[in-house]
Amino acid sequence: MNELPNDGSGNHLTDHASRSVRIPIWLKILSALVVPLLVVAGLAWLQVRQANDKVTKVDRETSLASVASSPGGLVDALIVERGDALVSMLGIRETATFPTKSLKDSMAATDKAVTDLKKAVQAGGEEAQDAFADTLRVLSADLPSTRETVIAGTKDTGLQQWDESGASYASYTQVIDSLLDSNTALVDKITDPELRAAGETLNDVNRAHDAISNLSLSIGRTLLAPNDKTARDSVAVSLAAYSKARAALSSHTEGPWSDATIAYRSNFRYEEMELKAQDFLGTGKIDLVRFIGLNPPVKDRSAAPKGTTQYLANQANRALIDQVDHLRSDARAERNRYTILAILVVLGAALLAALMARSVSRPLRLLTAQANEMATVKLPAAVKQVLETPPGQDVIIPDVPPIEIRSRDEVQSVAAALNQVQTSALDLAVEQATLRRNIADSFVSLGRRTQNLIALQLEQISQLEDDEADPAVLESLYRLDHLATRARRNAESLVVLGGTGSQRTGGSPIGTTDIIRAALSEVEDYQRVELVHVDEAMVSGASAADLIHLLAELTENGLIFSPPDAAVEIRGDKSSGGYRITIEDRGVGMTDDKLQEANVRLAGRENFTVAPSRYLGHYVTGRLAARIGATASLRRSANGGTIAMVDLPEALLVDLPPAIGHALPPVESAEPPARAVPTPTVPATPLNGAREEHHEFKTDGRPPVAPTVTAPASASGGTTSSGLRKRVPGQHVKPGQITGPMIPRNPAATAASTPAGAASQEAPSADPVPTPEPVPAAAPDPAPTPAAETPTSPSLASLLTAYTAGTERGRSEAPDLSVPLDGDILFGERSADGLPVDHDHDHGGPLEPEQTA
Repeated sequence: MNELPNDGSGNHLTDHASRSVRIPIWLKILSALVVPLLVVAGLAWLQVRQANDKVTKVDRETSLASVASSPGGLVDALIVERGDALVSMLGIRETATFPTKSLKDSMAATDKAVTDLKKAVQAGGEEAQDAFADTLRVLSADLPSTRETVIAGTKDTGLQQWDESGASYASYTQVIDSLLDSNTALVDKITDPELRAAGETLNDVNRAHDAISNLSLSIGRTLLAPNDKTARDSVAVSLAAYSKARAALSSHTEGPWSDATIAYRSNFRYEEMELKAQDFLGTGKIDLVRFIGLNPPVKDRSAAPKGTTQYLANQANRALIDQVDHLRSDARAERNRYTILAILVVLGAALLAALMARSVSRPLRLLTAQANEMATVKLPAAVKQVLETPPGQDVIIPDVPPIEIRSRDEVQSVAAALNQVQTSALDLAVEQATLRRNIADSFVSLGRRTQNLIALQLEQISQLEDDEADPAVLESLYRLDHLATRARRNAESLVVLGGTGSQRTGGSPIGTTDIIRAALSEVEDYQRVELVHVDEAMVSGASAADLIHLLAELTENGLIFSPPDAAVEIRGDKSSGGYRITIEDRGVGMTDDKLQEANVRLAGRENFTVAPSRYLGHYVTGRLAARIGATASLRRSANGGTIAMVDLPEALLVDLPPAIGHALPPVESAEPPARAVPTPTVPATPLNGAREEHHEFKTDGRPPVAPTVTAPASASGGTTSSGLRKRVPGQHVKPGQITGPMIPRNPAATAASTPAGAASQEAPSADPVPTPEPVPAAAPDPAPTPAAETPTSPSLASLLTAYTAGTERGRSEAPDLSVPLDGDILFGERSADGLPVDHDHDHGGPLEPEQTA
């Protein structure tokens, strides 16, 4: 571990910091924020809330008070309309004095006052609307019906309208009483004393106006009907109401309107009206014109003379408006003061906190910057340096500078802890990187060694095959040959996983048909593969080996995960962007999640060390595809299986030689043509399990040199002790030729049409080829014998030799070709019916099925 820097005297900086007074970070934050902010937040919040509550209350009170001042105009208008309606129905309107010119004008003035009242009530809120609900209903329903009666009465005026006029008068009075009662209920809701007093004064003024009007009209009706006792009684009732209203109005001597109240009390006219009414009750005589002149109507309250009820109402209304404005402005000013004070205190506390926190924030920012640099630059660079250590050299641990912070609080401790974390993380990263590198090197080393051993094994098997004529022994040798080939592929998979690239630098182009055939020669159950359609194209020789291995992996995986009686279809199609090879199986399929995960691995976006070992085939396939610049992917098939797609870019393709189209037979042929076809036929079903010889190569830890297939010196290798002709490897293959199994679409048909002892035919070369030469005649077959006793025809060796000759050309210099490891590791065991037990359908590469006796 790296030690912390010291101050030059041998003492660590942490020792020096421990001798200084340390101010913990939490204490700084609390001292700067907690005390002032709690006090400010508490007091300011309380005061601002109280101010807001007061503003809300004042708004409510002033809204109600504003509504309380509105009915005055409507009361006056209804009083005028009521008197006008009465005299108009009796036909004596010209003897009366009204502020309006006609009954129609009186009704229009009332309608305007009703509209103003409704607006005021609506603006007053829910409480005002509840208080005036009954009045508004009466104004909307009763007033129109009363007006209809009045209008009808004015068409036939005179004393005959006495009863109707009295009824109309009573209806108007009910509307006015309802309006005054609603206003009284509204004023009772006001809690502010001054506002409530102003509202009560206005309400009493309105009642006084109504009482004076009632008294005057009742006296007039009595004069018209002196013998009507009911009319005289109404005078007494009106006089009592007037006396009560006058006394109530005279009591409002406090407030801004007190002078107006005193002037009203001093006005002898209102007292004289009361005295004259009393005399009328006793004598029955009164000068009605003079009586009405004691309180003449006023069109504009603002111009009313002092001492009148109109003047008192004007003063009370003005005082109410002034009080409303005063209360609102005071409440809002108080709220603003507390709000500004709270803001100033909070800003002061914030400034203090900022000054206190600066001593913490600056070292923390420096610490954060250095920690980020360590995490994003220094440590990754160190790991990259380890990973890029050339093979054969020891890993050198880089020296990453520690984090340096000058502080006397916990920030210094954090920096020291981060330095420890950095050192530990670097050690762990180096350890992990070294481990991964060693694993990769181990894979490569183990793969190379295994390749060498298997190459020697295949060479020995080939020698045994050359010297053996017994069909039963040959069958066993061919099985060993095939198993050894698959083991070699496993070794090549280790090399691929180890990250070693191919050292192949060039080679002759190879046709796609030959590449697919070469891939099929490396899988079991190739008879189940159908070449549906293959567009011929030439692939760069430098990429052919990896492509053959990649296709073999995907094909064998499709075979393994398909029912034993189901075919796997292969297609090759040219496209505008390159070439696509598709391998479609009819297996158990994969879920969408599994397909997505598999495609991630096939795309090379995931390291093989993070997934279970059964998915190694995905990584092998992905690395092979990436190595040649191709892309491999999986998708769901319509038949329930899986489709593997390999897309080759145009860079991998070369121009197709003119002769190649004539040298290759159609892949759709169910039966090969006779003699002249240069492609060998392969039995659709295994011939006693026998398999042709593989031309192998030895490795010494490096990619082997591409083997060159040459024609044997003699077409005959002699005969065995039993009289059978010895097989000479490659005797039916011309130099440079690539051959592979011709997979028919109907294996049974091909098997039936091909004799067991038919001589193999030459396969076309991927290179430009001359006119095909005649095929040497094979030795005559021995006489047929019963199946249980007759060995396989001697030409079987020739067939199998031609079968695998193409494989060797496509696989030249291909130590990096990979297949997954043993099937038990990659994909799990298989069930009795031949299908895998594991439910994860790994199309990342062919699995190696468990061999059974």
